[in-house]
Amino acid sequence: SLLYTGFSVLRLDLLMKTLVMDNLFGVTTETNPIALYSFMALANGIYISGHNLFRGLPKEAVYGNFFRSILSIPLALFFNTVIGGLIGMAGITGVQAILQKWAAVISKLASDCIAGVIEGIGDRLNNMRNREVDYVIKIKQMFDIYASLEILLPEENVLELLDTPKLFLQTIAEKGLSSLISCSLMRWICFTSGCINLVAPVHFQQS
Repeated sequence: SLLYTGFSVLRLDLLMKTLVMDNLFGVTTETNPIALYSFMALANGIYISGHNLFRGLPKEAVYGNFFRSILSIPLALFFNTVIGGLIGMAGITGVQAILQKWAAVISKLASDCIAGVIEGIGDRLNNMRNREVDYVIKIKQMFDIYASLEILLPEENVLELLDTPKLFLQTIAEKGLSSLISCSLMRWICFTSGCINLVAPVHFQQS
């Protein structure tokens, strides 16, 4: 990604901004910033989508990276205006010449900011889906363990036993059930005993 990103800055600055827009059409940040940043964003979107396809990335990522460049146009114009205003407030002359030199970097910065928001939201949703699956699996395991304990200890109040892991272990030993419960299962029971006590009453009441 760093390799292709590095190439994109050179391509935007030398080829698109200088050779095509400035030398060929006379478009700069001073004459027509909207056309300049729109053209660079479109070129950047095509370039990013192209190397995404070349690298075999999913089509969703290809489409997303193209449209992120389009969405970056108003942000690039905003950055251009703010930076120009700050330079002018600092009393530096030749504001437009400076902005013209920075145009490719400003365009790339705006594109990366939009990408950060889009990909960040996508990663968050994906992580939430994965964690939801994890919680469903773990909660099912807890209730499976609880049901097994109810069968093994029909005369005991399992919820009360789980409140005190030490008492639970003693009861298991007295009943001669230690050999039926593996060490890993015992650790899991002790770890989840608090969760079972919080969730189980509500679960079985609803059932």
